[in-house]
Amino acid sequence: MNTTIAPSRTQLNRICSGLMMTLVLSGFIFGALGCVATGTSLTEPSATADPTAPQARVADDFPVPSGSKVNTEETLVLGSGNNWTGRLSLVLSVDTQAAYVHFRDQAKAFGWNLVSGSFGTTSILTFAKGQRSATVLILDRSGLQSAKATITVSPMATPATK
Repeated sequence: MNTTIAPSRTQLNRICSGLMMTLVLSGFIFGALGCVATGTSLTEPSATADPTAPQARVADDFPVPSGSKVNTEETLVLGSGNNWTGRLSLVLSVDTQAAYVHFRDQAKAFGWNLVSGSFGTTSILTFAKGQRSATVLILDRSGLQSAKATITVSPMATPATK
């Protein structure tokens, strides 16, 4: 006499749901790991070889932690040198506290004056240089991903006159 014990429909649904969740989480983790590795370094010789690349156009105007990479998918830089404007998205090579200290302390050497700063899970620094302002947003992406910074530079607004 052969007896076969078959799982119930409820048990099969639980098993399938568990497998599906495992696959989704695995895809998310491997996708996130892939995101960390993407980008172009600001310090490698090939990074500034192309004068049209964003990192080459801002390299002499704003302090970026060594080893950080440009996320080109989230970067838009118009102009170059001391006249660039736009958004530079970085995957940082350092943690959020070191990045905050780096931007805060090194900006002066590039001619940027600190206007305000706030450190936390999301840190913000604001700088001024001539008729331009820069906002640095540093995000702590705990876990497997590196910290991220977005530097936005734009002309300062002029007050309306009556």
